[in-house]
Amino acid sequence: MAADGQVSLSWTPNTEDDFQHYHVYSDTSPSPTVKIHQTAAGNAADTSHTVTGLMNGQTYHFRVTAVDQAGNESPHSIEVSATPTRSTGVEDQALPTAYALDPNYPNPFNPSTVIAYAVVQANPVRLVVYDVLGREVRTLVNAVQPAGFYRVRFEASQLASGIYFYRLEVGNAYQRIRQMLLVR
Repeated sequence: MAADGQVSLSWTPNTEDDFQHYHVYSDTSPSPTVKIHQTAAGNAADTSHTVTGLMNGQTYHFRVTAVDQAGNESPHSIEVSATPTRSTGVEDQALPTAYALDPNYPNPFNPSTVIAYAVVQANPVRLVVYDVLGREVRTLVNAVQPAGFYRVRFEASQLASGIYFYRLEVGNAYQRIRQMLLVR
């Protein structure tokens, strides 16, 4: 959320066994590469950061990564942008700057996983899970959704172990397919 000279960020915790810390990146141009914050080591629950001292009216872009104990950095999160403004008592919600379909988490999973995606502007959204033979297993979303970040839980307790695919279609603007693994 953006407010007077600051932006508050929050993200979903990483639960991998070898998690070490998070890096927060920011810049005034898209695809930020300037690291502005590192969370405390070993605290996966530390999933928020407030950036202060920002210029009102300037748009800032943010991304987050998780770092493991070996120093390997995860792919960047979905990029968000926010523009701090003078406080009016109403806070603005950061909106995505690009369509995205994140890898499901956890993966492999049993019996459920979360699929996150971003919609830049209002569009019909369809999120469908398929088996390895291309048969539709379940439709998770089939509705018009406004711009924003979304998370959908996929419950697979009635399905067999194996590889599944999930496909996101956002109107004619975006489509992406990702793979996930159900392990019993």
